[in-house]
Amino acid sequence: MKKELQEYSNSKAEYVNTHYTEFWKYGKDYNTLDEYYSMSIKSKSPSISSYDGVDTINFTEGQSMLKEFKELYKDYINYEYEKRNDVYYVVYVEACPNGLDVNPNPCWAVYLLY
Repeated sequence: MKKELQEYSNSKAEYVNTHYTEFWKYGKDYNTLDEYYSMSIKSKSPSISSYDGVDTINFTEGQSMLKEFKELYKDYINYEYEKRNDVYYVVYVEACPNGLDVNPNPCWAVYLLY
């Protein structure tokens, strides 16, 4: 799920795909678009990045629900890129942390970090 959604986010990042060589760390921290994406994904987490909200999906949901969730999240990614076209979103997925009030059941927490 995470890999598919992240690849989808990368494909929608038109601003980054066009301008990544103009970013100030180009040539220092990365030389290619793939290196930029890899660096960005590794450097972002909910504790140090901004995000608008967290979505959850129960561990017990079947494959059909996961498929539906991925499609809904792709629509959400599309919406976010249309709203803020010059940013890059990292899809971050983790087991719901302790104290997450949104869903007390065992679940994945899905963040769209920017």
